Amino acid sequence: MSAPVSAPAFAPEELALLAELLEREQRQLLSELSHTATAAFKNQLRGRIGMVERLLNRLRPIEG
Repeated sequence: MSAPVSAPAFAPEELALLAELLEREQRQLLSELSHTATAAFKNQLRGRIGMVERLLNRLRPIEG
């Protein structure tokens, strides 16, 4: 049986940087999505965009 993994602790400045990086990634993915013609690749991009949005939603309440 493995030990539970604890979440890493981040300083407020680190959380702000993580949010900034995720927001940048989100913008780039949205741009790429609008320029993509392949349905399968669009679906992959949508999945990644959703993941980035979920991470941002988890960070924003902490970032405060």
